[in-house]
Amino acid sequence: MRSHPLSQAPASARWLTAPTPGAIAILSIDFTDYSRAAAALGLDKPLTILRPSHRRIDVIDDAVLVQVDARTILVMPHGGPMIRQRLQDHWTSRGIDFGSSETAAAFPEARSRVEALALETLAGAASPRAILLLLQQEARWQALAPPWRPTLQDEQRSLRLCRLLRPPVVAVIGAPNAGKSTLTNRLAGRPVSIEWHEPGSTRDHVGVLLDVDGLVVRWVDTPGMAPSSNEIDADSAKLAMEVISRADLLVSLAEPASQWIDVPPMQAPIIRVRSKSDLPRSSVAAEAGAHLISASRGDGINDLARLVRQSLVSDADLEHSGVWLFHPALTAS
Repeated sequence: MRSHPLSQAPASARWLTAPTPGAIAILSIDFTDYSRAAAALGLDKPLTILRPSHRRIDVIDDAVLVQVDARTILVMPHGGPMIRQRLQDHWTSRGIDFGSSETAAAFPEARSRVEALALETLAGAASPRAILLLLQQEARWQALAPPWRPTLQDEQRSLRLCRLLRPPVVAVIGAPNAGKSTLTNRLAGRPVSIEWHEPGSTRDHVGVLLDVDGLVVRWVDTPGMAPSSNEIDADSAKLAMEVISRADLLVSLAEPASQWIDVPPMQAPIIRVRSKSDLPRSSVAAEAGAHLISASRGDGINDLARLVRQSLVSDADLEHSGVWLFHPALTAS
């Protein structure tokens, strides 16, 4: 069965008092539609804002309820752990969401559960482009008209956008001395990979986190791939293939007039790049489907970074006005 968004619960709830025994407990109920929340809470009479009201909650307990504003009701039952648990079980069965209560408690300034989750996610987001999108989610989720269900397109777009949170893997492949290490160092803005004008200088893969056009990726500079009888080279190539098989994107790098490296069919998309465009022999016209760069001079590097980002998180994904399923708690079975 397709999952439904957490925000479609009639209300979300979080305990404001510690779980230890006490005279009273305080529960905050957050909602956007009062009638739905009141029905879930079993309120037969409407509350008046800032006027306390004594109510009987099913056959469980007596409590004082105060609607503090247009979006929040405070419930104050007896503070025994058993009473609290029975109330929570009762209201959970009526559709009120108690999930992620620790997250909500950690962000008391948040206006809703979605905003609390967005703030929690923002704290660990890897990419700069995630910031504005996360800050927009509160308004977008509140604007949804119930009942709303995510489409397959919503779910697929959300998976791509989650690459803004957890860096995807980009593997650069090519023959020995194709310029992979020079490209890696140029994108990093510092030496992170060995540069040497002899084949085989990179025998292991080198991984580094890079910001490419606002998307942080785990960039992997793999060893040069070529037939070899050398056992060390063979082991390096095997290790490279393991990285390639897990990559979200491949950047295939080749010198002018050189053959592209063949890899087994992969699900990951491939960007073809011709290196060393500053050399005289590379003055030929650009071939279809290949991007020209000179890593040593920086020519074409910004355009390549943009192409990498767009291949993983497109402009259409970033500009889409729909909601983003950015946190596991935003879906429920």
